[in-house]
Amino acid sequence: MADLQWVKLQKSLIKEASDASLYDDIITCYENGLYRPGFILTWLLLIESLKRKLLELESIGNTKALAENQKIQKLEASHKSVDVEIYNAAKVCEIITDSEFTIIDSLWQQRCVFSHPYMANVTIKDFEYIIEKLINISYSKPILMTKDMINDYINNLKTYPHTLPMDVSAKTPLIRDKIKLVSEKHYPFLYKTLQFELSKEVAANGCRSNLSTTFRCFIYILLNEFVIDINDKKMGVESHLIRNPEICWLYFFLVDLWNKLDLKYKDMLIEFFNNTELKSLDYVLYNVKNLMKSESNPRYLKIYYNKIKHLDLTSDILSFYYDKEKLVNDIADRYIDGNIFTMQGVFVDFLISIDNIHSYFSPMQCYKLGTLLARCFENGTFKAQIFINETNNRAKIGEDFLKGFIDQLMISNDMTPKLNINNLSLILNIMSKLSDECTNEILVHISSIYSGKRENPIYWEYRDKSNSLLSKSLPMFTNLQVFKKISTIIQEYYQDCHN
Repeated sequence: MADLQWVKLQKSLIKEASDASLYDDIITCYENGLYRPGFILTWLLLIESLKRKLLELESIGNTKALAENQKIQKLEASHKSVDVEIYNAAKVCEIITDSEFTIIDSLWQQRCVFSHPYMANVTIKDFEYIIEKLINISYSKPILMTKDMINDYINNLKTYPHTLPMDVSAKTPLIRDKIKLVSEKHYPFLYKTLQFELSKEVAANGCRSNLSTTFRCFIYILLNEFVIDINDKKMGVESHLIRNPEICWLYFFLVDLWNKLDLKYKDMLIEFFNNTELKSLDYVLYNVKNLMKSESNPRYLKIYYNKIKHLDLTSDILSFYYDKEKLVNDIADRYIDGNIFTMQGVFVDFLISIDNIHSYFSPMQCYKLGTLLARCFENGTFKAQIFINETNNRAKIGEDFLKGFIDQLMISNDMTPKLNINNLSLILNIMSKLSDECTNEILVHISSIYSGKRENPIYWEYRDKSNSLLSKSLPMFTNLQVFKKISTIIQEYYQDCHN
């Protein structure tokens, strides 16, 4: 039974307007039950469509198409049938696949039979079948790129890079449309070619050149949107990881692609990162950094943090440490614990370089950083002493930081009193500028440690000296209650230190 809606719906799948116009004749045959002439007409349109595509390929410089068209023209000049030659040529030039060739060859056999009315009747099913194949094999499909066409296109990109816009968001849809013209069987070839060209371009002009960006966009879109399994051996990912791991990091750091990689390939990339000196990593370091933002594998994270702790301690390092607690601990381990002036000075320079420390570290982390600065101060690091004595620096580092600094100067690691009388003036100066809330928190903590404790009376002059410092500090305090609490703690601690 004729399905007029179906036959008309096929027209919407046709790419070329000229083909759609010719298809109207097929609809007329279908509507009027003219199945035999309709079948022959559909065959002719299929062959002519393939012939036109061969000519289109020749017009853009395809040498195979040129050779095949010359054969066809020679036969036509001799008034011989060229149908078989045309669909053979379409297969040679990769316009049709092997399976499509088989279908067309079968249709050719039917066409030979149906062209003789006395041999066999053409049923509606026969007619519908060839209509469907006309649409699916040729009318609905653009010319797909062959390997030669892929090479030509990439060479043109290298020669005329302006053919794609520089802006990534602008070039992305154009790249996607171009990949749609590549046969699935050529995805591995396209990937390998792009990878090879990307390697050359990076070596010549770096990874941020316009052409490098274009090749990276091509690879990302191809692997993310078109290739079903990037781990398939045909894609050659493993050989690229062995020969050019640094180039692979230019696109596999993107989460979409990283998540599609087999674990063994991820391991290869991470091990390359782990075994390469920092100074040689260049852009790889930044790509690994971007990946680690969403990575949860504890082994990968451990390798990453063990690597970056050897970076110079500047404000730039803040973007590498997603775990700021780890940064604080690494600073203590590498720059503070050895009590080396120059290393501790690097830490002070780091603090100077940060404009708003609270935007990077939690209150507790700021507190810990404050204790580290106090350790530098106690060790006699000149830069630390200058830094903390400047009011602007104190305002910049904030109260949580200063709490840690004061606690470190007044409380030992075993939670007992520890107060160098020479630091008392600085402590009072800092506390006089803190908010009442912050000061009270400090005093509660210190009071719990100092309660009932006394300084060794051998320091007989400390009580008088502390009283003098308290008197001099009184004018700095706006809250006398706070001052009285501080004075009480200090005076009780030094009350035995007199003649």
